[in-house]
Amino acid sequence: MPVDGQVSGQDVRLIQIPACVSDFGDIFDAENAPEIVGQTTDQRENFVSTLEASTRQFQGIAQLDFLRKLVNDGDVDKKLKAAVDEFIKKAPLPQSQSRKVFARLRRRIAAVYAGMALAIDYKILPFSKEPTLRHLRKCMNDAINLLIENEMKSSAALRLSDDDLIRQFRAHLIGAKFIKAGAHAKRPKSLTMEQIETANGFINYTKPKKYRVMLQTRCMQTWYPDEATRNRIVTLLRIREIFFPGRQADTCSRQVKFKPHPNKISAYWLSLKALGLTMKDLRVS
Repeated sequence: MPVDGQVSGQDVRLIQIPACVSDFGDIFDAENAPEIVGQTTDQRENFVSTLEASTRQFQGIAQLDFLRKLVNDGDVDKKLKAAVDEFIKKAPLPQSQSRKVFARLRRRIAAVYAGMALAIDYKILPFSKEPTLRHLRKCMNDAINLLIENEMKSSAALRLSDDDLIRQFRAHLIGAKFIKAGAHAKRPKSLTMEQIETANGFINYTKPKKYRVMLQTRCMQTWYPDEATRNRIVTLLRIREIFFPGRQADTCSRQVKFKPHPNKISAYWLSLKALGLTMKDLRVS
């Protein structure tokens, strides 16, 4: 992660709040989630689709009611300022986190609380202010801890030599999950959406006995969450001809499509030989 002054634009305006992930590979991980959301991938996908449809159908109703009451509230500025001050007072930053960038992050979370507190006063949100503030404070702390964790990883990565970074990437690749795909892949059955979405990469058979090893770009974002480190390793992999050129001059990534997945998937085409690996070194199913 860049130094404090460089973090403010990206990490304060677009605040990252980590979410727990269940064994199902999604964010529904509460104790009663299987009863509400379902226990199979199809059930959970249907729940999300229904939720999306309802959101589109009823989108804006609460917002319009909120805005009507907001514009007719003569004390709204005082109420919002009081709510922001309340959050800042009840969500103190430890001395170790007293950097300017974290104070800015806290103020943005405080603005969210102020809006929610106003909606609670207007009887639009059926919540209570105390638990609302408490939960937002937890989100703030999680976001700050994630920034600190990424900063530590970035600092450690910056100290690594180019060869160390390549060895690290090689280890990531050996532990990744690949599936056989493409029109000429010999598979006992067709791929499923779940297989495609949960795979780290693909052995893409473009012709009989001819394949390309493709690594999903999201893996690089997971393995190297800091953008500076990720850019460094991608550039290094390209220079050493481990990543082949992309379809565009300014990127190494390519777009591939595997049925039944409806969308193209961003992936890197890589050379196992340049890494000193063979297909036997990968986890392929």
